Amino acid sequence: MTPVAIVILLVVGLTLLGLELFVIPGFGVTGVLGLAALGVGTALAYTDLGPVWGMLSGLLSLAIVVAAVIIIPRTRVGRRMVFEQSSRDVRAYPTHAVSEGQRGVTVTPLRPTGVARFGAQEVDVVSDGEYIDLGVWVLVVRLEGARVVVEPEAEQTSESA
Repeated sequence: MTPVAIVILLVVGLTLLGLELFVIPGFGVTGVLGLAALGVGTALAYTDLGPVWGMLSGLLSLAIVVAAVIIIPRTRVGRRMVFEQSSRDVRAYPTHAVSEGQRGVTVTPLRPTGVARFGAQEVDVVSDGEYIDLGVWVLVVRLEGARVVVEPEAEQTSESA
């Protein structure tokens, strides 16, 4: 194979990887084809042009890819493409306005989900499968992630929540 064809193969591989890294989300067919083109181009350079050109083309391709991954995210355009906030500090569930054992009154019927008022706060709640009518006093029995599980209070009184 001619040196020009090998260079074209390497450039096509780098272009496909660039498209995969910066234009097309995820890692799919374009990235695999880019890696394959770089591998084939490097192997052809090694067999047709000798070990020095094969190693040089492989190292140059690797250096360009690494530089793109390290340098481009630090540029103004690259910063727009990279998500900078870490998700480690983000809570998966909202902080509840209620706690276990807290008492409230249903604002909607629970079939088995609905809304209950705890003080001035209205909260989406769920029962353990039983239907609870509107205006029934409930107790928070447990918090399961984003779910507030309630059950009807044993003694129904007419006090306000």
